[in-house]
Amino acid sequence: MSFYRKYRPIKFGDLIGQDHIRDTLLYAFKNDQISHAYLFTGPRGTGKTSTARLIAKTLNCEKGKDGEPCNECDSCKEIMEGRSIDIIEIDAASNRGIEEIRELRENVRFAPTKSKYKVFVIDEVHMLTREAFNALLKTLEEPPAHAIFILATTEAHKVPATIISRTQRFDFARISKDGLLEYLNKVAKAEKLEVEEEALDMIAVMAEGGHRDAVSLMEQVSASGKKITVKMVQDILGITEKKEVFEFLAAIFNTNSEEGLKIAQNLFASGKSMAQFNKEVIEVVRKIMLYKATEKLVFDDTKENIKKITDLSKLITLAQSRDILDIFIKSGVLLKDVAYPLMPIEMAAIEAVALFGDIGIDAPKSEQTKSEPVKQTTPKPPRQSSGQTGSNDKYPKKETPVEKTELTSPKVKSPDTPKKPEVVVPTESVEKKPAEKTPNTPESIALSSGQWSNVVTLTKKENNSLAALLRDARPIAFDQDLITLGVKFQFHKDKISEMKNIKLIEKFAEEVLGKKCKINCKISDFKKKIEKPASDDEMIEAADEIFG
Repeated sequence: MSFYRKYRPIKFGDLIGQDHIRDTLLYAFKNDQISHAYLFTGPRGTGKTSTARLIAKTLNCEKGKDGEPCNECDSCKEIMEGRSIDIIEIDAASNRGIEEIRELRENVRFAPTKSKYKVFVIDEVHMLTREAFNALLKTLEEPPAHAIFILATTEAHKVPATIISRTQRFDFARISKDGLLEYLNKVAKAEKLEVEEEALDMIAVMAEGGHRDAVSLMEQVSASGKKITVKMVQDILGITEKKEVFEFLAAIFNTNSEEGLKIAQNLFASGKSMAQFNKEVIEVVRKIMLYKATEKLVFDDTKENIKKITDLSKLITLAQSRDILDIFIKSGVLLKDVAYPLMPIEMAAIEAVALFGDIGIDAPKSEQTKSEPVKQTTPKPPRQSSGQTGSNDKYPKKETPVEKTELTSPKVKSPDTPKKPEVVVPTESVEKKPAEKTPNTPESIALSSGQWSNVVTLTKKENNSLAALLRDARPIAFDQDLITLGVKFQFHKDKISEMKNIKLIEKFAEEVLGKKCKINCKISDFKKKIEKPASDDEMIEAADEIFG
């Protein structure tokens, strides 16, 4: 038998983290104040269905006292074993139509076969159709004396107000980490499992406040043996070591994009879940933001992690922590839609480093206004000087940020304005004016940063994944009708160079430039001074569109 079924609460005293619900129901049963309909709402795995069964047992128990079922009489045993014909559980996700509810209404009229009450438990009630809710409404308003309805849902806002008003509503809360640890220790003791304290802590965090998820995760890990270690939990559940999350963020805060990307790529190669890694990055950045805002520990964590969080918080400002949090939240959304899960993490890392002025894209809009493009001759300091007392040995500051390069057209030179206008007779040795360009000259197809932004935007409308790749590409060279794009990684080069993708880029480049051109892609080091200038405000808007 599964752990979560084996250790399901069998009396109200076994409910974890729902003291307000337990005490209210026990008082009602002691004083014979039973409602004809209840609505249980809250996150998954917090005890809604278990509480519904406890109510059914208590109402029909033959020997119970003080509001608790005895769990020994025939009625209690039948309900615990799922054999009672007077307890009807309905999955609204599978039986959501009006016909099923009409059948239920017919069934309600008949008296219970053996029990005192007939109890109807409708799980995920928010999945019912509007017509089904309307059919249920009258029955809920005036049910027979022998009928009790218990509606359970994770999304109470989808239940019509007319239904809610005819029920007693109970909101189930997420179970605290301490409550889950106490519960898991009991399960481990009952199963004779030897679990490392840190491993148990990881499982409790992974459960996100649901005791069903917590005990299911423990069962999954315990399948490998009676001794559960941190390493086992990490390998079986695909959890990233916290130190790798801290190292990844330290690389970003110190504007070391290469180191941050290597950490993410190594984790991906080792089979770690990028969605889980992104989630853990968000959690750490959130705690850093809270600490920066309050200068107090308004969150729970281990002593070691708290030390690392406070150290990292010295490297950034509160505004930067908010921006980085926003970047990785968007990355989490993108992870749901892309086939290659490493790419959103890489994109988020590069954009986060850009907050500190390390690479060739400007800072996000929160650091500048749309009306004034960023013009920097020296990098913006990556972090505020106040509040930083010396360097940190674990996460040292980066002393000299890499100077930003600007992407401007390599062929079109800014002409010097002569003091006195002169009339010059054109000869073969004299340079032609821009107005005299011919269609065959490289300048005729030169992409400005604004034009490249337009190409990316047009691509996004037809192929969002390709547009995300192009966001990190730069036009770096022009040769007659050939435009060369530079990228930093082999994977980006391989994907962009696929024939269907090249054709799509050429199509939109022609639409933007008004001329046909060929596209080539190669790996390029953006830290070097390259021919094509650095991006401006329009490139930032394109990046926002891709992430948005």
